[in-house]
Amino acid sequence: MSDVALNKHIAILAKKPLMGLGIQQFIQDLQLGFQCVLVASSFLSLQKELIASDILLTVVELNGTAEEVHTLGNQILSLSDNYPDMNIIVYAECCDITLLSLLYYKQKISLIAQGDSLKQIRQDLEQWLMGSKVCSASIALHFERARTQINSGLQVLTRTERRILQNLLAGLSLTEIASLSHRSVKTVSAHKCNSMRKLGVCNDLELFHFSQKSGLLPSRVIKNKR
Repeated sequence: MSDVALNKHIAILAKKPLMGLGIQQFIQDLQLGFQCVLVASSFLSLQKELIASDILLTVVELNGTAEEVHTLGNQILSLSDNYPDMNIIVYAECCDITLLSLLYYKQKISLIAQGDSLKQIRQDLEQWLMGSKVCSASIALHFERARTQINSGLQVLTRTERRILQNLLAGLSLTEIASLSHRSVKTVSAHKCNSMRKLGVCNDLELFHFSQKSGLLPSRVIKNKR
């Protein structure tokens, strides 16, 4: 975070005014010289203000319904893409590990859990303001549990199920996989459904996210050994 020393202006996105004030107070209490110059209650208003600003630090509150969290999560990812020099910290109430993983995968996005103690939140926020990429210990624990679940899920897949999923992720259709593996489309489809049930994913998008985290995504088509 090399620009921090030159620019200590901070933007805050919080739906509720009290939450915005609370985040400002956290930052002021640290007495590090940072100034909250923009507090927005919607992503649209934040975007408009950022266009004409020199702000490189943004705190975003992430909570709400599942749909609201998903929408805001995608907006945060878009913000990171549109402002590659922007350092963002997500103050998260949600425990959607898939979404939090996508956010944390970005080099300049950090994560703080709203459920942590005030002392821990201040410590994490201070580390972020001083230039470190941060992930709250409680969120890191969720990540670790997810990795354990992923590893357990992969272990229960049969060799055939793993091969079929890898070929699906390589872009082959069920018909192409059936031809390649000398099986019926119905059989291949059954293997896919059984695999997804074992892995705890409900659709192709969740399967793709799972494959990214687990290393299941192949670089080539996997053929049956005969």
